Amino acid sequence: MADNFIAMKPAGAALDGWLAAQTYIPLGMMIQTAALLAVDTCPMEGFDPAQVDDILGLTAKNLTVVTMLAVGYRDQKDQYSSLPKTRRSFDEVIESIE
Repeated sequence: MADNFIAMKPAGAALDGWLAAQTYIPLGMMIQTAALLAVDTCPMEGFDPAQVDDILGLTAKNLTVVTMLAVGYRDQKDQYSSLPKTRRSFDEVIESIE
């Protein structure tokens, strides 16, 4: 069924944008799951997709990279992990619309 849904969309930039946006759904779930397991993550953009595609052999599979997620454990000697967190108050970032 998903193949038919995608096939019905017109090819081009709009389809590419929609498909790329869909990757953020499982990416968010992976970040949340890793956090629950006390594993650090860092989502990344700003890389050269063609170069990554080439390194991973994705072009031959008609695939391309959209985002990457570094996953691992923080170095226990990380100088930044002991700094106090700076957070805005709940009321500064959340507005209730009634």
